[in-house]
Amino acid sequence: MPPTRCQEPGCAGTYTRHPEQSHLDTALGVPVLQCDTCGARSALLPAARAYAQDVAALVVRKRGRVTRREVKLLRQVLGLNVAELAGELHVSREVVSQWENGKRPISPHKDALLRILVLVHLGRTGQADIEAALKGPFLEALAEQPYRLPVEPSEEATEAA
Repeated sequence: MPPTRCQEPGCAGTYTRHPEQSHLDTALGVPVLQCDTCGARSALLPAARAYAQDVAALVVRKRGRVTRREVKLLRQVLGLNVAELAGELHVSREVVSQWENGKRPISPHKDALLRILVLVHLGRTGQADIEAALKGPFLEALAEQPYRLPVEPSEEATEAA
């Protein structure tokens, strides 16, 4: 089993199998993991990772910007903490935190970059997947602030003036 990063805020440790068997381990065969740094415990649910990846694949193809909960889900699917995602997207930790807490909406450009990171992580780099990921945030941005082509005065309007 590959090491899994601890999801506790501020912890850079990794989970390893807890030395004592728990009721989950003995009754259900679900291993309990413990962080080697902070001691936090977590159950390893084998299907949970696949489920989260399936949900992430749907999120990156949806129209409109990702929600605060979706930002957090995508970050977790990438296996990154807040600081690491901030580094990947070239923003501060505070900005990622504000996205996840709903205090600031994610910009269309960062939304698209996050979606592309997830697609690459999931190995879904086909043209259809990437086009769908890019359309989502940018279509919403266009709906919010439609781009208007500059209009030059026609010759007739200029002559009439």
